[in-house]
Amino acid sequence: MSVSDRAHQGNVNASVMAASWRTEWALLTDGMITHPGYPASIQIPHAMATMVSFRQSFAPSEYSAITAWYKAIAAFFCHGVGGSSFRDILMGQPISAISSPDVVQYYLVFGFLLINFSPGDVAFKMLTTPKHPLRLAMLFVESVDDATTIFGAFEKGASLHPQSPAAPYVSALAAVLGGGIARYFERKGRGRDVKTEWSKPTGRIQTGMAYIFIYAALRRIQVEKRTAQLWFTLFDCAVTLADEIRPGGFENPILTLWKAMAAYFKRLPVLECKKASTRGEDVEPKALTTGAGSGHEGGSGGGQEHDASEETAAAPPPFVRA
Repeated sequence: MSVSDRAHQGNVNASVMAASWRTEWALLTDGMITHPGYPASIQIPHAMATMVSFRQSFAPSEYSAITAWYKAIAAFFCHGVGGSSFRDILMGQPISAISSPDVVQYYLVFGFLLINFSPGDVAFKMLTTPKHPLRLAMLFVESVDDATTIFGAFEKGASLHPQSPAAPYVSALAAVLGGGIARYFERKGRGRDVKTEWSKPTGRIQTGMAYIFIYAALRRIQVEKRTAQLWFTLFDCAVTLADEIRPGGFENPILTLWKAMAAYFKRLPVLECKKASTRGEDVEPKALTTGAGSGHEGGSGGGQEHDASEETAAAPPPFVRA
């Protein structure tokens, strides 16, 4: 092959590679993150994550003792569509997961049946094995669902109630907290002595609240909706995968900032008292609390809307759907 032929072949290979990257990028962005609906590419991994999260919230012996119909219904609302359902109720809309033509079907096939009845329990074992390729893929898509759920709920509130400045925040917060509310009632119904998840958040609740306010700030300074959602979602996916690959060795920078701010505001009354004492004033410190919010502490799901629950009999799930 002559030099010119090799150069031509190299250009062809580069063009093919570039076209391949563009196709994959389009599948990730237009096909998932910025898709206007709720595509199967998100629904199927989300259905798997829903049932995996629910199953991990039980001790193995306890889970095997509960009935199949209970597993199917409770998991659907506690870890699958609790957030989006709560959001729709508050916004006065039909529950999107119920009115959708395919959400329930995908959940029953790829969530309930696959995770509970695969031969040798192979599906559940693979999806709960740390760093397994299928688990990483599921976590990645679940992060996409989590983030787009929050941002989609924010935009939905703004669209449905444009006259209300609070509606976008209420809608997004409902998507964040809805799964935790469903899980609270489910566990109370089983006689568990539990508290609401936002009374002792594990990090995902705070992260979710921080995402709401940062996204709102980006939209307020006229950052395009598609741009804000795309890069914020990719950031959340990167954080999720980094935490899976190095458990405990990585913390979401936004959560770190939130904790620092919370610590500062908790100390603020003490600092003010110290300043007053240096001026010879007699001041009693006043309690100041900060509401730690909720991140995706519970399956959102149900149409471009989507995370670990409170302490359970088994190890807490690494992700949760509202």
